[in-house]
Amino acid sequence: MAICPWGALGGGKFKTQEQLDKKEGRQAPPSEKHTKVAGVLDKIAKAKGTIMTSVALAYVVHKSPDVYPIGMFLRPEFDRHEETR
Repeated sequence: MAICPWGALGGGKFKTQEQLDKKEGRQAPPSEKHTKVAGVLDKIAKAKGTIMTSVALAYVVHKSPDVYPIGMFLRPEFDRHEETR
């Protein structure tokens, strides 16, 4: 059974303090939980040389073989299972 999670990127609320100070992107105020998760994602992203949204998506997609975060696959070439169909 496939899983289609909604909000895998935190609804735009996963932001570093620098992004919050610059008022980049969505202006929805993050909760304390979003702020803590963003801190962990940012730490991992910096260690991997990437951005925190990539880390968040990688975490969600690797939870199960058939995970399709809503909004992630806009084009068939992004579907990692396309070659098996």
